[in-house]
Amino acid sequence: MRRIDKGDADMIAIMREMSREMRQYYEALFSDQLLSIDKHLTVFYPEVEILISEPNVTSEFLMHFPNLKLIFTLSAGVNKMPFDYLKANQVILTNSRGLHAEHMSEHALAMILAQTRQINLAVKNQLRHHWAHNEGEFTTVHDKTLCVVGAGTIGHALARKAIAMGMQVTGVS
Repeated sequence: MRRIDKGDADMIAIMREMSREMRQYYEALFSDQLLSIDKHLTVFYPEVEILISEPNVTSEFLMHFPNLKLIFTLSAGVNKMPFDYLKANQVILTNSRGLHAEHMSEHALAMILAQTRQINLAVKNQLRHHWAHNEGEFTTVHDKTLCVVGAGTIGHALARKAIAMGMQVTGVS
């Protein structure tokens, strides 16, 4: 498989539906080559070689990009992409599998800890200036069982962290 580098593309297109943070990241990275796409602005479509997009584009939309070489999606799931069109036109498709594993698994673990430590009750009491020291039952996650539904990179990262905290982990794909 051929690697496509930043210098390989004369023009990179970015879809407007992208979050502000992701847009700023790509605008900084590819400042000289970037075109912010408006679906009605078709004058530059033939020049676009790389498309950074959500994984919901259609083959009808992609037909406007005759020189397209690569589509980079911002999520792991690409099951709605027009694979027949991509294969027929030799367009490489990449996804973001694994990109969010550490962040999402840390967030999930934070929610587990918040629940077992009843952080919501502590915050509510603090806002009311209620200093009840014995209110609520705080527990630990150690020796608890966690069922991880989904065996992707996020599920694996969460399982790894939970095991490190002494939890028993069961995974379901």
